Amino acid sequence: MEKKLLLEQFNKDFAAMQRGMMMQFDKLPLPVYVLRTEADASGLPQDFIFVYANSACASFLGIDGKNYLLGMSFSDIWGDNGAKWL
Repeated sequence: MEKKLLLEQFNKDFAAMQRGMMMQFDKLPLPVYVLRTEADASGLPQDFIFVYANSACASFLGIDGKNYLLGMSFSDIWGDNGAKWL
């Protein structure tokens, strides 16, 4: 039971640290983003999904509001160009 409590506390502390980092990234004038790679069944990359973007990133991409980007893929934004860039 003690290990479970330690793991729960670690997860809470880690989540708090992530929130603090994201708040600092939100203040930066430079674009910052975190992407998740989407792969097919054989493991080949197919697209990237935005899981975080700061306001400077949205501005750089010409998009109103950073939250608009969350969950969007590169192909959602720029269209499907055959994924050669992957």
